[in-house]
Amino acid sequence: MKQLIVACVLFAVPQLSIAQNTRSASFTPPPVPKAVDHSLDYRAAIACPNGCILPATMVTYASYVAPRAGIVGAVYMQVQNVGLERGIYYLNSEQDYRDRNNLTVTISAENMRSFLPDMDPNEIGRWLMGRDIFARGVARRVRIDFMKDDGKPSGKYYYQVQMRLNDASDLEIVGLGATLNK
Repeated sequence: MKQLIVACVLFAVPQLSIAQNTRSASFTPPPVPKAVDHSLDYRAAIACPNGCILPATMVTYASYVAPRAGIVGAVYMQVQNVGLERGIYYLNSEQDYRDRNNLTVTISAENMRSFLPDMDPNEIGRWLMGRDIFARGVARRVRIDFMKDDGKPSGKYYYQVQMRLNDASDLEIVGLGATLNK
């Protein structure tokens, strides 16, 4: 026990002397920055007082009830990746659309043009990157097949949770001024 007390004193004394040296009259500590939480959880809580489901939670719940059902709700997410294929925009919550926590919000290009009528379709995709969105709908797990060069399924596949929006009123792009119907 004596050895432990001696070791504590040896570690405490040098720290004490350093603290005394830094507290001279000319030393002024830097201002402490105000803590601001810009995390997605915080932004969703502020933006969704009635409750939004975060993308990873939506994916988890949709996976639980798959393949027979989906999860109905409103989701708040930041668009990390955008795809445009066959007239449908794929707004992904993760950089890698095959990530198991990725939620993909799909909306037709026609409905997306109702938000941004003067933009080129490829420009819309670039503009959406990093934007926060609200979407309301049903999230379901969907099987995505890898295709061969001849257009036939290769037998390899993965699952993705998608929320397919049928109407532009089911989407709100934060900061654009469009509103989500309540």
